[in-house]
Amino acid sequence: MRELLLILESARGVGDLKQSGERIGVILSQPIQWDLFLSLVLKHRVIPLVYKTLHDLKIQSIPPYVMNFLKQEYEKNALKSLVLTGEMTKLIRLFRDRGVSSLVLKGAPLAEKIYQDVTFRMSKDIDLLVPWEDLSGAEKILLAAGYEKKTTGFALTPRQSRACLNKYHHHVYLNRDLKTCVELHWKMHQIDLKFSPFLINRRCIEVSGFSVPVLPDDEWVFFLMIHGSSHKWMRLHWLIDVERFFKCTKIDWDKIMELAEHSQTNLIIHQTILILDEIFQPDFPDWLIKVALRDKKAGRLAGEVIKHLFSPDEESTGISVSYWKKFFTVHGYRYRIRTGWKNKLAYLHSLIQPIERDFQFYPLPDSLYPLYYLIRPVTWLQRRIAGSR
Repeated sequence: MRELLLILESARGVGDLKQSGERIGVILSQPIQWDLFLSLVLKHRVIPLVYKTLHDLKIQSIPPYVMNFLKQEYEKNALKSLVLTGEMTKLIRLFRDRGVSSLVLKGAPLAEKIYQDVTFRMSKDIDLLVPWEDLSGAEKILLAAGYEKKTTGFALTPRQSRACLNKYHHHVYLNRDLKTCVELHWKMHQIDLKFSPFLINRRCIEVSGFSVPVLPDDEWVFFLMIHGSSHKWMRLHWLIDVERFFKCTKIDWDKIMELAEHSQTNLIIHQTILILDEIFQPDFPDWLIKVALRDKKAGRLAGEVIKHLFSPDEESTGISVSYWKKFFTVHGYRYRIRTGWKNKLAYLHSLIQPIERDFQFYPLPDSLYPLYYLIRPVTWLQRRIAGSR
């Protein structure tokens, strides 16, 4: 798909304008569907990178409405990035003052690390990680700062609350005045990554003169690989994050592979290496490529992601896809990237676990909690019928 190739080269052009400019010229020698191009730029959340490169290259053949749209979105994102950065520093300071440990998982510090500019990476929220024991204190701080917890509004019983904390790994909080969103994590991911971020040597990144706590480099990029793969790398900017991270950081690959072995995520790491090698050709060690290539399942999953990335999809073409196709595509993939029968079984169990809406529609005392496993198929069917009307 020429439109995605143009996006990819434009995104890579930040920091390497000459080489990308030559490749962009070749791509533009063929017809481009500009409306499709813009919809894909939005989908993959790479507007700042694409606009910066195309603006600096001053290509006359690009329609003015395309550049005007990119400029408007670029400026909107820059303003939002600055608002999110300011809010992030305020919340971290509040957490520190009240003795709550925290880390920022993505957002402004990641943009600062890989671009030295917080406006070059698109973020829609602030991802904060706190220790389990500080979760209640962190929530009180957010509520006092003007945030509202996004819930069904239904009061949960103690057993229901524990079930939700086990099933999910973050809560969402909204500040309607600032129009900002915070994801408060107590686990980094649904997959157990087998290390405690608050028991290792954390580091800080300076963002706008403020010291922001983040994961160490190896653990950080490991988390980014797990996060992107779990979403089937559906947004190109997640791949670009990891590629840029590798480019600006000396990675201890022995440490990465040790983390993967310990958490049984070798398949995900191998898949990521193969995707990046195919699309970006980074300077990976030869032994690393050989290890990844020996993993045939990782090769198949990498090919599946690349094919999906470079093929038109329903989001960009407007073609509707059935619920069942989406269900089996999404959950089938997430099941296959897990290794070990315990991890696979845990994922299947998560699909049948009750959710908040089940508790709301059929309130039961904790003594009858097991009945929710029988009720869940009923509430699921009700939602499917209601959604099809």
